[in-house]
Amino acid sequence: MGNLLSTTAKTAFDGLGYEAPPGCPKPTAQSLEKAHQLLRANHSNYQVKFNDRKFHNHLAHILGAAYYLGASPQQLTAIYEEDIKDLVEWKEDSPEELDMTTYVKHLGDVRYERGFFDLFQEEVTDVASYDWKAVANEVYSHTEGVPNSGALFPGLAFGLLHPLIHLSYAFELDAAPVAVEAMTLACMDFRKSARKLMEKRDPPAVQYSNPMEVLKLLQQDKSLDGVEFDLVMDPVNKQLDTVIKYADMLALPDDPLKLAATLVHDSVAYFGASHKDDKPRYSFFFLHGLTGSQALCEIVASKHFPEVFKDPNAAQTLGYFVWVNFIVLYMYHLRPTIDPKRIIDADTPVLADAYPKAVELALGSEDRFDEHYVKAIRALMFADKFVHEHRPDLADSVPKDYYAKAAWLFAKNKPGKKFVYNNGDSDLELDWTWAEINTQREKDAIKQDDLFEG
Repeated sequence: MGNLLSTTAKTAFDGLGYEAPPGCPKPTAQSLEKAHQLLRANHSNYQVKFNDRKFHNHLAHILGAAYYLGASPQQLTAIYEEDIKDLVEWKEDSPEELDMTTYVKHLGDVRYERGFFDLFQEEVTDVASYDWKAVANEVYSHTEGVPNSGALFPGLAFGLLHPLIHLSYAFELDAAPVAVEAMTLACMDFRKSARKLMEKRDPPAVQYSNPMEVLKLLQQDKSLDGVEFDLVMDPVNKQLDTVIKYADMLALPDDPLKLAATLVHDSVAYFGASHKDDKPRYSFFFLHGLTGSQALCEIVASKHFPEVFKDPNAAQTLGYFVWVNFIVLYMYHLRPTIDPKRIIDADTPVLADAYPKAVELALGSEDRFDEHYVKAIRALMFADKFVHEHRPDLADSVPKDYYAKAAWLFAKNKPGKKFVYNNGDSDLELDWTWAEINTQREKDAIKQDDLFEG
C-alpha cells in the first residue's frame, strides 16, 4: 500500500531527520524492508484495539521506534512475534458499512471499528498513489470557513493521545496503513466534550509562559484535594471546567514549533522527575505526556503538515490538546511534586555513553518488547534535538547532559518494574508527600472539630 516508510535520512532516529547520537546504531535498508513487511502484516491481520476494545494496538509505535533506534530485522521480527500475542484478529463485525457522509454519526461508537477502518482504507486506496494525506485532510481539517472543522479533529485530544501518537508515526514513516489506523482510532476515541475545548474563550486575566508554573498552581489548589478524577473526559465529566481553567492559564506562543518544543522539554521532567528522591518510578500516564509531546513535534514540524492540516490554527490547537492532557493526567495522579534535580543530580554515565547505553537497553533489556518503554527512550533522545533547535533558551537552562541522563535513568531503572498506574500501591509511588501531609492535616483538623463539638 503505497510508500510505507520514508527512505530519506537513513541514519536518522526520527522522521524529521535528526541524526542518531554518536555510538548509537543506525537504521539499515534490511531493517527498513522488514519493518515494511511487519507493519503490513499487523495492518492486515489485527484490529486497532483489543481487550474488549479498551487497549490500543501499539505495534506501529514499537516497530517504528525500534527501527529508528537501529533494531536489526531479527529484533524487529522478535518484537512482532511477541507483541501480537495480545492482539485480536480482524472480524467482520461492524453493524453496517459506512461512507464519508455517514461515519460521523457513529463517532465514539467502538462497535464500528471495522466500518471506520474499511472506509478509510477504501478512501486511501481510491486516491492517486495511495495519498493518505488527502484523505486525512478531509477528515481532520476539512473546512468551509470554520477552523478545524474536520469531523475527526477533536478525536486527537483523547484516548491518552493515542490517536495523535499513531498519526505521528504515519507522518514519520509516511505510511498509508498507519494513517488509516490513526483515523480509525480517532473515530473510536472521539468525545463530544472536545468541542468545548475548541470553543473561543477570553483568556484569563493572568497567563504564564511556563507550563511548570501552571502545574505548581494546580498542585497548590486545595479545593482539588481528595477529589477523584476520571482519566477520560466525556460529556458528563464534572472536572472538565477545572481542566479548561488551568489549561487556559498557559499563554500559547504564536509559533507552534516553540509551543511543541516547550511541551516536549517540560515532559522530560513531568515523566522523569515526579517520583520520590532516590526511588525512581515512572507513571504510565505521564509517559503519554512525553510521547504525545514528541508526536506533536513530529507532526507540526513535518513537511507533510500543510498537506494534512490546512486550517491556520490547527498546529496551535493540537498543542493545546497535548497540554490539556498534561493537566488531566496530573490531576488524576494527585498532582505530585516534579523536581528536575532528580535528573540533574543523578549519578549517570558520561554524556558520550548515556545514549548508547540507553539504546542498548531499549533493544536488549527484558522490557524490549514493551512498546511504551522503547518509544519513551527514543522520545527522550528526540527532546534533546528538538528543544535545542526550537527553544535553545530552554536547552541552555539545563546541563548539556540533561536529556541523556533522563533517557539513561529511565532505561536503566524501568526494566522488570511496573509502571505507576494508580495511586494506591505503596511500592509504586510518585512524590505525593505534600498530599499525604495535607491529608493528615485535614484528619487532624477533623479530630480537633470533634473535640470542640464534644
